[in-house]
Amino acid sequence: MVLTRTLCALAGLVMAGGCLSVLPEPDAPGALYRIAPVEAGASLSRHVIIREPEAPRLFAGRDMVVEGADGGLRLVGGAEWAGRYTRLVQLALIDALSGGDGMALDASSGAPGDYELSWRVAEILVSDARARCVLDLNLLDGRTRAPMAAGKVSGDGAVTGSGPGDRARALSTASRACVAAAAAFVAEKAAADRPAS
Repeated sequence: MVLTRTLCALAGLVMAGGCLSVLPEPDAPGALYRIAPVEAGASLSRHVIIREPEAPRLFAGRDMVVEGADGGLRLVGGAEWAGRYTRLVQLALIDALSGGDGMALDASSGAPGDYELSWRVAEILVSDARARCVLDLNLLDGRTRAPMAAGKVSGDGAVTGSGPGDRARALSTASRACVAAAAAFVAEKAAADRPAS
């Protein structure tokens, strides 16, 4: 009986020792980057629900992507977004549309809206000379979800050096330009009269 308890205790200690991680800790990024606020130049006359955009997995997370001269994609070392890129760009657009009688609302609020923005991050990457952001936008009727307007906007940012911080700042600048263009698109298209249903 004592031998059985001792063997069980020994087996338990051996199994608990197997839970220890032998993998190296991931490197902490040197800096986290966000999308700087866009001046509120676009105002809404209606309520618009802003969904989190869809994106390829490579662009949707915290990693920043650089395109090499051979067309290969790799991660920008030492720099990351401060959160999921899709969430950062969604919140930046909501903030950019904060003026006017209408409101831009987060889809998770559950509030109804006159319009709904369904969108996709088509590209957000940096090369040696510039960063580029491309968004595909679809404005839907808030009640029927019928398509009301579709468009594509883009933004660029110049790479001023060769370090990870230079690339990250260019990506942030391109994203900010994309958000400003998306805000102008939404404000213009949401101001149009809705067809009678």
